[in-house]
Amino acid sequence: MFAASVAVLDLHEAANACAAVATAGFSDEQAANGQAVVEKLRALFLPRVAVMASTALASDAPLLNILPGEILVAVLHRLNTRDLFRFSATCRALYRHAPPQQESVVAVVLEERAQNRGCVAGPSTQGVADLLRREWQHALAGQPPLMASIGAGQVSAFIDSTGRLLTCGTEGVGPDIPGLPSEWAIATTYPYYPNESKVLASPTIVPAMRDVSFRCIASGFGRCFAVSSEGRVYSWGAGERHLGHDEPYDGAVVDGLDDVHVRTVSLGCSYDTVFAAVTENGLLFTWGSIDSENDLWVEGPSGIGYPASETDGGSVEVSRQVILSDVCVRSVALGHAFSLILADDGRLFSCGLAEHGVLGHGNQDQNVVRPKQIEALRGVRVRGVAAGNEVSLAVTTEGRVYSWGALSVSGHAIHAVVLLPTLMEALSRVSLVAADENHACAVTEDGALFTWGFRARFGSLGHGDEMDQLTPRRVEALRGCRIATVALGDYHTLVAAEDGSVYGFGLSSRLGLGTASHESQLTPKRIPNLKVWLG
Repeated sequence: MFAASVAVLDLHEAANACAAVATAGFSDEQAANGQAVVEKLRALFLPRVAVMASTALASDAPLLNILPGEILVAVLHRLNTRDLFRFSATCRALYRHAPPQQESVVAVVLEERAQNRGCVAGPSTQGVADLLRREWQHALAGQPPLMASIGAGQVSAFIDSTGRLLTCGTEGVGPDIPGLPSEWAIATTYPYYPNESKVLASPTIVPAMRDVSFRCIASGFGRCFAVSSEGRVYSWGAGERHLGHDEPYDGAVVDGLDDVHVRTVSLGCSYDTVFAAVTENGLLFTWGSIDSENDLWVEGPSGIGYPASETDGGSVEVSRQVILSDVCVRSVALGHAFSLILADDGRLFSCGLAEHGVLGHGNQDQNVVRPKQIEALRGVRVRGVAAGNEVSLAVTTEGRVYSWGALSVSGHAIHAVVLLPTLMEALSRVSLVAADENHACAVTEDGALFTWGFRARFGSLGHGDEMDQLTPRRVEALRGCRIATVALGDYHTLVAAEDGSVYGFGLSSRLGLGTASHESQLTPKRIPNLKVWLG
């Protein structure tokens, strides 16, 4: 009934549509009938959202089931996919046994939309539910990926509901820490630093970027990147200084992207890593490391997407465009020396180091310099990807998840490296996936969170313990909370609910919970006084 009541409120737009179609060949009487329908629905639902008396339907005012079909079709064609779903839900709520016209008019609109896309969908073979499902899948495939407003590498970063950039977490800076500001605290016995470290215990605005409005954030090992609402990319962090609150580590505009409008930015799962930016018109730019300490990745198999030149040395300092013929890039995911590149049409490409089979080409010894399409997923339309240290994930427009790579994070209960994309039978109706060094997760269309992985120190999987979980398991503590987006760090996890509230679990000093303690937060806990932007 809640969904139906929300749908009725949205039918204000239907009233305007009825008035508009009157000028397109329909009579004033027909348009007036459409307006009366909307007003009747408002009168029906607004006084009592939860209870609808059966006598309310006995009024003489016009209802949907007596409107001409052409009026309804014209109105419904003006609704987006979400509102069309709500319209259908409203009809089902208004009538326990929906009149045939109400079912058929939704089907007519869906069939016409499918035919306009070149798809054939006849009522004899598909019901309204199947048609709605196909329409929803098409809408999801056409939507731009949700821009990340939370980042979790070795620190936590947030874009709040007003577009401001905040960070929190731990920096290891040695034993001499004179004159810390009041918002900082001293922490000792940190797992990674033998000396004292300082903790920014709560999300705090990055001072140098106070006047910039941001829309996308990415946080990793020792670095953070953020994209402003104007499409400019900022970076900060170096070594142990990555919170952005100390000069000269408080932010700078990334070189080589001045003439493009960037939509999203990504970085890989290691210190010597590749960075990537995707523009609004689907171009891909990368920069960063092109070799490793043991020189195994020279000539480009680090996932940067193009051959290195002798003058580059160990890294590409200024971003370069990755040339992809006939490909409009939707998003990119960067792992440990490899990249997954998702095209707008659902094709998936990979390049970089083939170790653990993360490229999905059926081997782990044939590195790939330039992006190569993953043949095992040819014909499957992918809408989202994630890359961890040794694992790759892809979610399709049908909500199915494929994974491949190291057995410990692939989510398959098998004791072998997974060389080709393999369906994860335990997951369905998934909307997004994420991965990091030791763990991975999936969020379903109804907002449920599933996690899996190993080395679950500090409770980074959210199941109330520090046990490995090799297959997907629902985070029960978040049942009833609809998750919208998620970010994974090496030992902590951040999730944002649909209302913008943020929950964290794992290493507590990185979560922004107001404590400098390095204790384990085994279950999700809400970060106080924080709401993030969800686009």
